[in-house]
Amino acid sequence: MIQPNANSPQYGNTSDQSQDTATTAQQLPILANGKSSLDYHLRQGQTYYNQYSVRPNPNDLNTALSHFQKAVDIDHTSTEALIGLMNVLWEMGPENSDAIKNYAEQALSIDPACHKAHLYLGYVHQRNDNLQQAIDHFISALKKGPIVNPKARFALAKTLMDNHGQQTRFIGRLHWKLIASAQSLIGIASLPFDWPMLRSMAAGMAHDTTVYAVHWTASTLKNMGLSNLSAKVYKLGNKALPEE
Repeated sequence: MIQPNANSPQYGNTSDQSQDTATTAQQLPILANGKSSLDYHLRQGQTYYNQYSVRPNPNDLNTALSHFQKAVDIDHTSTEALIGLMNVLWEMGPENSDAIKNYAEQALSIDPACHKAHLYLGYVHQRNDNLQQAIDHFISALKKGPIVNPKARFALAKTLMDNHGQQTRFIGRLHWKLIASAQSLIGIASLPFDWPMLRSMAAGMAHDTTVYAVHWTASTLKNMGLSNLSAKVYKLGNKALPEE
């Protein structure tokens, strides 16, 4: 699968986008059912992204990307569409880090309180080993976002340890370990209130369990000399499970 990157023409030039004026609701194309095409593409993009989160399938991710890009094309000031693009591009791999950074900065220029933009800027800086900058953005994400924000807390805890956990002085290491542990504990305590993240984690565990069950059953049948039945179980399992 060819994955987009920051140089791909489909993402356009963010400096040009920032010069465009906001698209008013009256200017948006209207679909037959009365909903604006902006709303349609946002909903479709989120639907396919949610499907990918539950049952990973590259086709769903590509479809979500297409819808969010169309939403941005309609309204360059839609932070919801920009966040959707960041969500999808992050899943597609590290080659999209520059594009994610551009979209996050564009979102913050539109809405300085966009905590998810800070979260993704933190992720990008963390990935590039700019740990102090990552910490600053994760803290901003926590300050500007909801109290229930386990992703930012887990990311901050890890980055604090990566940045300060190798101090030579025991007191220094202990200090940062305590702070990181506190953030992790708060993140764990807030997980039950972050339904999308909890659902994604549960779906991942359910998928892993299903894969194990199919392979274990087929292997057991084969060991019992029931090769034909084992092959049928493998075949049924491959049809039922999403593409990896």
